[in-house]
Amino acid sequence: MKNHYDAVILGGGIGGLSAAALLSHGGMKILLLERNEFLGGRCSSYEKQGFVIDSFIHMFGRCEKGPYGEVMKRTKSEGEIKFWHPTRENPFVLFKDGRKFLSPMTAGLTREEIERIYRDAFGATDADIASLRKMNDTIEQMKYADTFELDDTPMSAFLKRFPMNRELVAYINQQVICLAVANLKEASAGELIRMLAFCHNEDNVGYPMGGCRAIPEGLARIARKHGAEIRSGARVEKIEIAKNRVTGVTLKDGSTFSAPLFISNIGVKETVLNFIDPSAVDSSYRDHVENLSCGKLAGVGLMAIHLALDKPFIPDSVAFSFPKDPNISSLASVLMEFVFQDQIPPTTDPMNLSLLPVASNMDPALAPKGKQLVHLPGMAPLESTHWKDWVNYHVDYLETLYPGLKKHILWYDFGSTSMINHHSGRLQPDIIGLAQIIGQVGKNRPPLKSPYENLYFVGSDNGSDNIGTELAAESALRLADLILKKH
Repeated sequence: MKNHYDAVILGGGIGGLSAAALLSHGGMKILLLERNEFLGGRCSSYEKQGFVIDSFIHMFGRCEKGPYGEVMKRTKSEGEIKFWHPTRENPFVLFKDGRKFLSPMTAGLTREEIERIYRDAFGATDADIASLRKMNDTIEQMKYADTFELDDTPMSAFLKRFPMNRELVAYINQQVICLAVANLKEASAGELIRMLAFCHNEDNVGYPMGGCRAIPEGLARIARKHGAEIRSGARVEKIEIAKNRVTGVTLKDGSTFSAPLFISNIGVKETVLNFIDPSAVDSSYRDHVENLSCGKLAGVGLMAIHLALDKPFIPDSVAFSFPKDPNISSLASVLMEFVFQDQIPPTTDPMNLSLLPVASNMDPALAPKGKQLVHLPGMAPLESTHWKDWVNYHVDYLETLYPGLKKHILWYDFGSTSMINHHSGRLQPDIIGLAQIIGQVGKNRPPLKSPYENLYFVGSDNGSDNIGTELAAESALRLADLILKKH
């Protein structure tokens, strides 16, 4: 073993890359080992016939005003990652009952404009609007420290304080699913209030110019500029432990590395259960780790369908759709009856809670000139015997929103949570790592410091108060504060 690194980072997802950028800028000699030939984990892209296609489907809640911006600021690399943002001229839209509305999530709208949309699209009454105002005021004005008192309260219980019509509740449920990949009964009210407060205050949702790969590529450039070494295709075989310390890591090819510090970005469960000898793991800690969850929705199965169109057919950059039947229990019954049984539902109406990013409308460079790239999410089994039928099912739904679209499809690609899982190496299908649900947020979120003296964690499993990959970057900021104080 050669001991010339200050720290070895295992995994080149967003958390690992952010940590590499911050620690190398702080003067540490960093080695990052990534199992795949590409960086970014689930936040990555690939090229096909001139299109730049994201591995899954993403939008970003805070962009340069959130953890990514803070990483760039601390490393004196402002502007290394650039983002597209919606405007009044290029807004988010919402489909409801066959009509198209401006989405309430469009940046820059006044409270009065948002309330008018709720009235027009969801039939909100004066009483509903009063409840919405009270709820939003409560979220925006609640002191950060006070939110932790609601960590063990379901978001559904919090919402009951603000009575409103069924469709508005279902719309809020749709937002919660987009933010936390958890439904109202599973999601923590405290964590969601912190997330929503950031998003409301900053009003900065967006998408990276260059596609999702622009984020890991930008972080890697920052890290390398400050001397970090990044190796892809480096699969960890084992984390060696002796006397409660990591003594080194062994790769699949037999090579070994040692350092005073090790940082795992390969998941808390995966690190402990897959790479450390069971004899070196305390039984109570192992039981705790085994019970950590990626949430119920991750186990349902989602798919991302990527459509290459022969022309810019869809005028909108980001569209949301709302189901004709917003009853949450009916959606659950559809899942049980059809998705879990790998059977195509007879109608698209009840199930599609869709976010539709039209990537090339946000960044024209993501598609060849005169073409269009569309990302369509949908529910599907974790494994299926007829994926093409599930693709057609969701494309048929999109056709109802944009009639005539199907005749412009050149080709499509798709991925599922189980396929993404193959690349991520996670023990269970997931979308944003460990779920932000009751029992796994606030003081119960897995800490950055492991029980081993020189092993730390980073990534979405350990992040807080943010959405998706921004969770991972947030965890890296706190980790850098912790480590650089000692270095």
